[in-house]
Amino acid sequence: MTADAHAPLPSDGRPAVRRRPGRPRSAPQAEPDTNTRDEILDVAARLFAKQGYEGTTTRQIAQVVGIKQASLYYHFADKSSIVVALLDGTVSPSVSFSEWLRAVEAEPETKLYALAAYDLDVILNDPWSMHVLSRIPDVAAKEEESGRPELTTLQGRYLELARSCAEARAIDGESLSVPETDFSLVFGLVESIVAQRYWGGLETRAQYAATVPRGCLRLLGVPEAAIGVAADQAARLIADYPGAQAR
Repeated sequence: MTADAHAPLPSDGRPAVRRRPGRPRSAPQAEPDTNTRDEILDVAARLFAKQGYEGTTTRQIAQVVGIKQASLYYHFADKSSIVVALLDGTVSPSVSFSEWLRAVEAEPETKLYALAAYDLDVILNDPWSMHVLSRIPDVAAKEEESGRPELTTLQGRYLELARSCAEARAIDGESLSVPETDFSLVFGLVESIVAQRYWGGLETRAQYAATVPRGCLRLLGVPEAAIGVAADQAARLIADYPGAQAR
């Protein structure tokens, strides 16, 4: 994209939104393009971060993007729908990484450690703190309505890897090392990092996040020595992931 004229946000120290060349300003488009949708999301994230969810209106978002409010509704039914799309965007990188892991030759505990570490990094480096918005009642209701397919997919990948770890560590080769009902605790432990945005600084959250992948493996009965090996191998997997450069 090239830098073009645009309606600026109030000064917040962040770079201005850049637009596609040739896009009409504040005029209906015969066929609204996907770039408009992306711009709406980018502007909305900035405004939510600066003004809060309640303090931001769809009219404001449309004005900053440079489109009519009616054009915004072509892409999103309401403000909470914009937030749900933003939340899905915070999950997509981890879903892509989990898909890549499926084709990689590695022990299940290494893959699970890598997924947890990568996912935590995505959450901690969310520039707009979008995860916090999921606590807003009408956003939560919209999330439930949509089913959050990306989040459901990611949770399924955690459950797959948790089962593989439990099967690999089975004492007699048949029974699981931990009850199957405990598998969901792995995903819950990773997601608990979202709550850490409410206390401590980035260093505190990073220290907490560093313990989570190990905690996931401990939940599944992986010995400490094996956890250390998994941590080293997981770091190499993450370094080799082609998608890491796109983040």
